This record gives sequence, structure tokens and C-alpha cells, in this order.
Amino acid sequence: MKYFITESQYKILLEDEGDDCVCRDWEKGTFKQGDGIKTPKITITKTPDLIEGLYEGPDKGGCIQRCEFNDGDTPHQLAPITVYYEAAPYLKELYRNGIFVRPVMKKITMERIPNKKFKISIPLERTTEDKAITNMNERGGMGHEGNLTEIENIKSNPNHYFVQTERVQAGDITETFVSFRNLKNFPILTKPLSNKNDNQPTTAPVINKVTQPSTDTLRQKSSNFVNPRTKFEP
Repeated sequence: MKYFITESQYKILLEDEGDDCVCRDWEKGTFKQGDGIKTPKITITKTPDLIEGLYEGPDKGGCIQRCEFNDGDTPHQLAPITVYYEAAPYLKELYRNGIFVRPVMKKITMERIPNKKFKISIPLERTTEDKAITNMNERGGMGHEGNLTEIENIKSNPNHYFVQTERVQAGDITETFVSFRNLKNFPILTKPLSNKNDNQPTTAPVINKVTQPSTDTLRQKSSNFVNPRTKFEP
């Protein structure tokens, strides 16, 4: 379906991670790919069906993306990179281009081999505009569960709907993932929902539909967002 989108919906609004974070190589685009054995190598895959992050390398591989310095939990730093810096903007990008998806939270998987690899896989499924998800975040740790305050803040925000959380553990790494939609920035464009089951709104901002493109048009849009496994290098 094709809709008029408000200007605010084009803004990629991510929760502020803070400008005081000491390790921001991924965010700044200054991360240098290693050999995946002695030095860290990160591969990100993004399609309308799957978002995946793969870390290859040692456990003590440096501080890539972290607010507090720690070079001993490098595999775990893949989590914010995959979810916050890659998945969240990508979900918004798909939505703005008329491809409506949502993470299949209960099918999120992680694989962990110490001093070798850590992988996060987030399956996506197609849905309708009124149920599309436009944001994700995570909190976790290596050897601990991490501080879940931000997860609770997301759940308690009155603008956040369709909130789902999923706790996943692989070896010594534990992650709590959260997916949601901020109706302040991405209001529902079709009819209001009738109830609030599964954290759905009883009412929501509505913008009238304009036209409906053919199935072939949507399929063509979808193919534009299917990328082969991509190595993010400076």
C-alpha cells in the first residue's frame, strides 16, 4: 500500500546513547576489519526476512562500541551494533519504503563459541502497516544480564506500542531484546485498532490512505532491500 508519510516519520529517532561513550568506532565508521582470528571481524546481513550480526575473533579484541571502556567483552559489543545501530534504522527504512515487517521475537537466536565467534539472528516476518514494528533495542552482558533499566523505560513509555521482549542466552552472553513502535513518530496510517491486546492501542493517529500499488510493485520494492552478506569496512 502507498501512503502519505509525515515529515516526522522520516526522522530516524534512536534513544540517545550519550556523547560520552568512550568507544564509538562502529558508530563513527572508523572500525577496521580484522582477520576474524586474531583481530575482530564483523559482518552484518540485512534483508526484509533476516537481520544478522556475526563477530569473529578473540574475546579480548578491543573496545569497538561501548560507553565504558572494556576490551575484554568484545564479542558482546556485537549486540548493540546489530540491534541498535543496524536493525533499528533498517526497520524504519523498510517502513518508509512501504515494506511492513516485524521481528519474530521468539525465534531470535544466538550462537557463541569462546574466542572464535558470536552470532545474533533476528528473523523478520511480513505484516500490515498497522502492525509494523519500527524500532528495536537490547541490553545484556557477558557473564551477567546487564542493566535492564532502559528496557523498562521503553516498556513504560506511553508512546510505545506492540512492545515485546525476549531474553536469549548463549554460553556466557545473555541478551534481552525489545521491539516496539513509537506512535508519536510513526502513527498508524490505517484504521484504529479495536483493543489493546498484546500492547496494541485502543486508538491511534490515523492518516488516510491514498492509493494501492500492485503486488508486483511491492515485490520490486522488497527486492531493493535484499543485500548479500556485507562486510562493513571503512
